[in-house]
Amino acid sequence: MSYIYQGFRVNIKLGRYYGGNLAVQLEEEDGQPFATASINVKELDLAGGEFVCKDYSENEGMLNFLLSNGIAEDTGRKVNTGYVNSSILKLITQ
Repeated sequence: MSYIYQGFRVNIKLGRYYGGNLAVQLEEEDGQPFATASINVKELDLAGGEFVCKDYSENEGMLNFLLSNGIAEDTGRKVNTGYVNSSILKLITQ
């Protein structure tokens, strides 16, 4: 399934970071990387399907995009990722 993000048609691509945490990326329809929606917080033990959303800097608006398109749901938990507290989301769509 494709979605519109910042005026571009993108698909969701899933992977794993070193250590096993879920990696969520957006890629253009031709397979070119577009944005990384997740952050790898190595010391954080996440449940299956959970990931930390990067919603700052060049990714401002990512949280709203993922929630409003039914891609993920907010767990209500946050983790400090340096200068910001980032939301922990649970993937709905794969």
